[in-house]
Amino acid sequence: MGTDKSRIFFRGEMLIDRMIKMVSTYSDDIIISGKKETNQSKVQVIEDVQPDKGPLSGIYTGLKNAKHDWVLVLACDMPLFDKDLINWLVEQLNTIKDQRTAIVRSKKEHYLVGFYHRSLINDVATYLMSNDLSVRQLVQGSQNNTWELPTQLQNTIANVNSPEDLGNFGWMKVKILAFGQIQEVIGQPDMEWITEGNSLSDLKRELCDHFPTLNQLTFRMAVNETFVNDQDLKMNDTIALLPPFAGG
Repeated sequence: MGTDKSRIFFRGEMLIDRMIKMVSTYSDDIIISGKKETNQSKVQVIEDVQPDKGPLSGIYTGLKNAKHDWVLVLACDMPLFDKDLINWLVEQLNTIKDQRTAIVRSKKEHYLVGFYHRSLINDVATYLMSNDLSVRQLVQGSQNNTWELPTQLQNTIANVNSPEDLGNFGWMKVKILAFGQIQEVIGQPDMEWITEGNSLSDLKRELCDHFPTLNQLTFRMAVNETFVNDQDLKMNDTIALLPPFAGG
């Protein structure tokens, strides 16, 4: 996708903030594995002890710093993640006996939607030291339980790794640049935004729905540096939002 997926906006919020809001009602111990200087979230952000070693290093960071025995590991790029999924996962956790991992399967195994026990920390450290960075290998080498995800929850774990993933839902990602009063309302000078519409007018409606103050402002919109009233959008278009005095 060419950007930090956790910071992409969907329905008016960054993906990471949407997830934090939902899981915070279930746990007092939320950890983001990532770079502190690029993350604005209010929960604790812990940089990986062994950076640049992929998801396995993030799992190690979570296990090492967790307060509780079971750690729910979640990818940060699931736009439709919701509380129904969390409730189902918690129910499944109560069925675990001797297993040390429990992951979700929906056509394939999803290693970044599942529970990992803190007793795995030495195993994970060994894999990292040997540069064997496969989460699949870790799971297959432990006592694992695999849960088949109910059909009605399958969209909740869909991620946005590529434009094709977005296209499966009829969505696209665009870049938004905001100037003057518009920037003050949105709170960001620029952002990557997943739009569920097809046109510039669809995008404007989305923005006004999620930032209602925009309805009180007059502004123009430019697509790829050209002012237009409306047109169909394409993946990765750049849309500038400018108050009347901007752009001449």
